[in-house]
Amino acid sequence: MNTVDPIRDPEKIKQICSYLKMNNKRDFIMFYTGAYSGLRISDILKLRICDVKNKDVIRIREKKTKKEKKFEINPETKKRIKKIL
Repeated sequence: MNTVDPIRDPEKIKQICSYLKMNNKRDFIMFYTGAYSGLRISDILKLRICDVKNKDVIRIREKKTKKEKKFEINPETKKRIKKIL
């Protein structure tokens, strides 16, 4: 069985962010959102602009667990979302 571990090295995360920022803004903001929120990609892909634009909190129902999750948007993430939109 294959396992997946989180990326724990902050330098590696910075390298990935730099690469994505230069090559694909959409993937960059999805990676950044996932890194700061802990959301799975399946949940990030469901987010729409109206779910995050000018919001302080994101509310979603997780695809895997079916639990409702509510969390505050990190100020840095909010700034980057605003810049891209």
